[in-house]
Amino acid sequence: EFTIGSPPVVSLVYPSNNSYLNLRTTNLTYNITSPVSISSCTLYLDSSSNSTDSTITKNINQTFNITFSEKTFEWFVGCTDLGNINGNSSIQKFTIDSTSPNLTQLSPSNATITTNLSVTLNLSVFDQLSNITNLIIYGGNSTSLDYNNILLINNTILNGSYTNFTYNF
Repeated sequence: EFTIGSPPVVSLVYPSNNSYLNLRTTNLTYNITSPVSISSCTLYLDSSSNSTDSTITKNINQTFNITFSEKTFEWFVGCTDLGNINGNSSIQKFTIDSTSPNLTQLSPSNATITTNLSVTLNLSVFDQLSNITNLIIYGGNSTSLDYNNILLINNTILNGSYTNFTYNF
């Protein structure tokens, strides 16, 4: 008699596909369902075997706790059941980016005094791995900063780009 079993079904739980994470140590979480017990599951990062776990509980989230460098990774998990049948998850991507963006005020110079009621700010923003998704500039005067006086909210600034805007006092 010849029997073909179903392969283990492996689902990636966390991080979600195309996520940006700001912590270098991260739990990669997956879940596995199978009609038979699982002998092992292996984490693959960028197509290379990284870690193997042989203490698997079916239908319960399992984790690989990994410390990463800053970059974009592809990951998947492959599991083998006791019948030596293999099943793989889908391949997903995530980016580790724990370095804060760099913002430089290009003009006007710091502590510039002007009688103009209209001032143009020239800013450079840069992030090594991703676009800036939110830039908020608060206004004020020479004695205080007013956090309720929002001058600019920009939802996307392309990496390495310059932003110019004019504020009228």
